Amino acid sequence: MASSTAAYLRNREWVKDDYYITTNHKKIPLEKLNDAFASPTCYWAKSLPLSVLEETFKNLNLLLRDLWQLTKDTDKPTKEEFIGFARCVTDFTTFSYLTERVDWSVTSRQRTREGG
Repeated sequence: MASSTAAYLRNREWVKDDYYITTNHKKIPLEKLNDAFASPTCYWAKSLPLSVLEETFKNLNLLLRDLWQLTKDTDKPTKEEFIGFARCVTDFTTFSYLTERVDWSVTSRQRTREGG
């Protein structure tokens, strides 16, 4: 049962207003995520070789959520910008432990307000 629950939870998608959230790790732009890990925004992390980062997402009991900003033209999304990431360790049945959350859109808004 846990494996079917895991498969279900690893492939969820939601759209709300101008935001798109997915748990599909294959959609994450690893280069952009790795750049974030190397930046002061993610002071607790370090960049990794892309092959190691990819294996990490495949092998662990992780539930990833990535956040995208949608730029819409009429009713169809015309552009997706990767703006956030959350990683949870889970057994897919009884617990989920949030290990990190990064939202680049908040950082950008803060920089704008602070004149940066």
